[in-house]
Amino acid sequence: MSIENVKVTWLTDDTVRACATFYDYAGDLDDPPTQHIIYYDPEGLARGTASHGTMNPGSIRLGHWCNDFVIPLAGPTGDWKLSWRITYVAGGGTFPVREIAHFKVADP
Repeated sequence: MSIENVKVTWLTDDTVRACATFYDYAGDLDDPPTQHIIYYDPEGLARGTASHGTMNPGSIRLGHWCNDFVIPLAGPTGDWKLSWRITYVAGGGTFPVREIAHFKVADP
């Protein structure tokens, strides 16, 4: 399984939307069995998380997932990042896949 096209866009002055597309190894769109997002500020502190059952809006359609994240009021400006991790089972093993995306936070 792969994560592709991870994009972060601004929805409002304080909210970003992270979206990704997921494919199985045959190249077909597929939903990941588990996923976890962690948002990091420029100092590397985790400022928020989302998991498979708590993503908002969540699944847009097969293989396409999004999550909205409100930047904390005390969050510093600068280069933020998110880590989007999925875990899948294949051939008797469990395998993690992770993608990183960066986005900039500036004063409004």
